[in-house]
Amino acid sequence: MTTEPTTEPLPAVEATPVPEGQILPPLEDGQQVTAADRRYAIEVPEFWVRGTAPPDDIAFRESGGTPADDGFAYRVTRESLPQSIANVDEYAAFRQTTMQDGFEDVETLSFDPVRVADMQGIRAVYTTVIGAESVLVHQVYLVDGQTGFVLTGNAPLDGDTDAARELFDRIAGSFSFPRG
Repeated sequence: MTTEPTTEPLPAVEATPVPEGQILPPLEDGQQVTAADRRYAIEVPEFWVRGTAPPDDIAFRESGGTPADDGFAYRVTRESLPQSIANVDEYAAFRQTTMQDGFEDVETLSFDPVRVADMQGIRAVYTTVIGAESVLVHQVYLVDGQTGFVLTGNAPLDGDTDAARELFDRIAGSFSFPRG
């Protein structure tokens, strides 16, 4: 008599979540800057100097010039989110509309999910006109609770925009919450 082998179903295995989007590597060998209230920190190139910004924000630019000079600049802004914005996708859509409405000749070059440390984010890269200058605008949108963060790098379009995008990715990749 032949018996058929019985097979028992294997136990279910939970899938390990895979982060969505490119992981932005952090900038190395820069200067770490912490917000005045110590809520967040970011690393910028060593030779950059602080720009003017409201107390909750951080602004930096290349040294050797004035804010009106062409060159790289970076700013972190934060804002309280309305209850209607529940996640980073909704926040990014809101900021994209704000960008389109607030500047002239905005062209979206990319709008992609990214990871900054353990946070889901959206990276948007635009070209636009600020003042009389054509610029590359590189933004990363992050949400922590009911606070939205916009990490913005600006660079002149007549320079090496690939190098600017790589640098801005690394600055954004260094963003952290130094919580104890």
